[in-house]
Amino acid sequence: MNCPVCDARAVLAVYKRHHPYFQCFQCGAVFTPAIDPAVLVTENDNPAGRNNNKQFFARLICILAEVKQSVKESIDFGCGHGGYVDYLNRNNWHCRGIDVDTKLQLPAVATSSIDAINMVEVLEHLSDPAAIFYQFHRVLRPGGIVYVETSLVDCPYRNLESWEYLDPAIGHRCVHSTKSLAYLAEHTGFDLKRINDNVWIFKK
Repeated sequence: MNCPVCDARAVLAVYKRHHPYFQCFQCGAVFTPAIDPAVLVTENDNPAGRNNNKQFFARLICILAEVKQSVKESIDFGCGHGGYVDYLNRNNWHCRGIDVDTKLQLPAVATSSIDAINMVEVLEHLSDPAAIFYQFHRVLRPGGIVYVETSLVDCPYRNLESWEYLDPAIGHRCVHSTKSLAYLAEHTGFDLKRINDNVWIFKK
């Protein structure tokens, strides 16, 4: 089994709900080849703990601190029910949402037209993260950023058997490590900056 991030060899690490999760020898990412839709119990449920006006404002402040230009156009990738999109647009920031069921999808976004992309608890759902980040690089203007919130397998060290975040029922297909994030950034043309254990900036 090869890693979806770096294509190196991976070995079986743990079973969760009868789904095998493999861990990459090279980058440390932990992934499952596929998720049975029958086990999914949550989708776009916008947990209040990370989706409220206080959290929205904190993300916006972080993005503005990292983008060295005015933020005229932004995207919330994995927008769910659109809470963050609505918040920004109500506050005079032009933001569009993209999710699996939205009319707008990344290939339709013009090249070098976006200043910032918000991506909260979405990275771990991607089966081919590089394909998405190549698209991010295409649509971002020079100096634009991707704001990523996620939990990592090694930040801090996790016991994969008991870690509730590693669970097919919540759609987590590929959970990253600090090394796999660095690999993803380098191979898709981004500089990577750590804000804290759960927040990372990919800058074009």
